[in-house]
Amino acid sequence: YFLLSQSEQYRVRAVIQIYVAVHDKSPLVIFDSADVLDQDGRNGLFALMQEADALHFVVGMTVLARKNVPNLQKAEIGNSYWVTEGIAEQL
Repeated sequence: YFLLSQSEQYRVRAVIQIYVAVHDKSPLVIFDSADVLDQDGRNGLFALMQEADALHFVVGMTVLARKNVPNLQKAEIGNSYWVTEGIAEQL
């Protein structure tokens, strides 16, 4: 595990989080710092979340511009929000 890159470690933890949530019947999984993943990695994370359709997810990531926020509503897998200065706006 310690020989893996930061993004690879994130992916391992994501799979373990989902596994644990399914087995202990948690309704929600929270992924923070998803910005360590590149575009392909984020797409993989969202695909993984779609496979675990019995769960709900909150994903947090730092994005420099609103235009770079994934449009989850368009992909029909959730909603995207922009949070700045303590105010959340649905995109």
